[in-house]
Amino acid sequence: MAVVDDAINRPFVWGDHDCSLFAARCADAVHGTKIEAKHAGRYKTARGAAGRVKRAGGMSGLLEAEGFTSKHQNFAQRGDLAIIDQDGREALGVVLGGQIGAAGVDGLVMIPISAAKEVWAK
Repeated sequence: MAVVDDAINRPFVWGDHDCSLFAARCADAVHGTKIEAKHAGRYKTARGAAGRVKRAGGMSGLLEAEGFTSKHQNFAQRGDLAIIDQDGREALGVVLGGQIGAAGVDGLVMIPISAAKEVWAK
């Protein structure tokens, strides 16, 4: 919850605090992984982020490479990662009960779990 609390009013910054890095920080906190360290600071723009995602085979490819497996959204649990549509592009969020939290322009944005395109668990 400390990662979520930190994100509530934290502004969106590509390569520092964006949807993927927020999700990575949450995964690191829950699973003891070091996913954020692999990606933070490696891009500074939407174009740079999109290039990394494309080279990985999309958001699904990024999650598979980190050992996550896809599951039906009806079985989503707190801490799972969700692929969502945010401003016309795929983004990552974190399941927080019946909602998904994602990094937004002015802080954490909450959307319904039904908006998940895919849900992934470790």
